Order: sequence, then C-alpha cells, then structure tokens
Amino acid sequence: METEKLRKSMADSKALLENYRSYGQFIVDAIDFLNRLDGLVADLSNENLVEAAGIVEKLNGEVDNYKGYVPSVADTIEQLNKWLEMKYKEKAYVIEKQTVEMEPIETDGFILDIGGAGEGIIGKLNGRKVVAIDLSYLTRPDNDSLKIVMDATDLKFLPKSFDVATSFFTLMYIENDDHLKVFNEVYRVLKEHGRFLIWDVRIPQRVEDKPFFLLPLEIILPEEKVEAGYGVKLDQQDLEYFKGLARRTGFKVVGEWTEDEIFFLELMKQLS
Repeated sequence: METEKLRKSMADSKALLENYRSYGQFIVDAIDFLNRLDGLVADLSNENLVEAAGIVEKLNGEVDNYKGYVPSVADTIEQLNKWLEMKYKEKAYVIEKQTVEMEPIETDGFILDIGGAGEGIIGKLNGRKVVAIDLSYLTRPDNDSLKIVMDATDLKFLPKSFDVATSFFTLMYIENDDHLKVFNEVYRVLKEHGRFLIWDVRIPQRVEDKPFFLLPLEIILPEEKVEAGYGVKLDQQDLEYFKGLARRTGFKVVGEWTEDEIFFLELMKQLS
C-alpha cells in the first residue's frame, strides 16, 4: 500500500508539472525523473534501488525551484526520501550512528572538495574558499562554495591549483577500481606540500546477504548539527586500504585517527 500511495503521489505531481513544461528544462527533467522513478519503484531490484536513490538526490537539489510552481512536489519528494530510506534499511547492513566534529580547515588558499554536493559540509565550513565538484551537482543555497559538475577521476584543473583537497565521506560512493585514479588526479592538482584530507568509514567485505551498507552520521559543526545517512553498495574499504593508495600515489601520511567505525586520514604531497 505504501508503494501504491507513493506512485499515485508521483503521478499527481507529474500531471501538475505538465502545466509548466514550457517554463524551463528543470521542469522537463522533473517530469522525466518521475516517469523513470515510477518504473523503478514498481520493480525494485537492487540495481533499481541504487538508480532511484541517484534520481531522488537530483530532485532534492531542485526542490525549492519546483515548489515555486507546484508546491505539492515537495511532499512527493519527501515521500520518496522516506520510502527510499525504508527500502535501504531493509536491504542494508546498518551500523550504529557515528559522530564527527568538524571545524573550518586552516588554509590561505583554495580547497577542492571532492563530492561536495550532499550536505556540503566543507562548503558550510570554509565558504568561498571551496571549489566543490560532483558528478551531478545539487543546488545548495546554504553555503557559498563554487559548485561545478565534474568527475573526480578526470579533474579539469591545471596542475598545482589547490592548497587542500577534501573528501568527506565521498570515496565510499566511488567504485574501488576508480580510487587510484582519484588519488592520482588529486595529487596532480595539489601544490607542493598540499594536503588531501579524507573522512570515511570502514565497510566490511560481506555481511550475511546484505547488498548495501548504511552509515547514520551526526555531524557537529561550530553553529549547527547535521543528521545524515550515507548509503552505498557494500564494497570493502578501511583506513589501511586508503593508506596503501596514498603510498602508491606518492602521498605521505602525516595524520590519522579512527573512532568506532569512521576514520580520518591527512596526506601531504611530497616534493617531486
């Protein structure tokens, strides 16, 4: 019944959005997204769940724009978020909530934030010093970072452009086979002695028959707390795995900590 109710809500929102189709590409995209989601929701394989989560992430990024034309779309998107969370929890290995405290990053230069969509934590902390990239960028009005659609395995920046690079629970979303490419690209665009700061989580190789992994996270910032959930395919990683990638790339490990299931790694680009 929950699925049927959700599908009806999507159909109603789609019908209302059709009245504004000529108002812009973002309306056309929303209609197409809802069409695709209807099929994914009706036939929810593991692969379809992953695709649905990616589409809903895009809808979340434009929800304020949609509300200006069809306010009820916001309710539909909220229903989608709750439905996806429920389905992920059914199929995922869910660990206990983890907590991380964050402070602004000390630097006089620019920060490249890999995967800066989502909660945009680095952008919240360092504002206009941050160049945030993501594969399909979401609008985040609550921070002043520069936001660019870009693939972390193929950065379009000149060598030695940044003083700091960050990955705040982003590498877990990137296929393991692509991690070395990301490390090499980050190394290339960092200045000499530039730092690569990584926050991430230990993911086991296998837990029963669970195909997904879910990290509930409380992020404590100087002026607010952010509650987030990070869900991905279950693909093994840990601190030692990333330290190995650092050594292969040429980074020097200059700092690290582990607390419960999450960890932090500070790498430095050495003189060539």
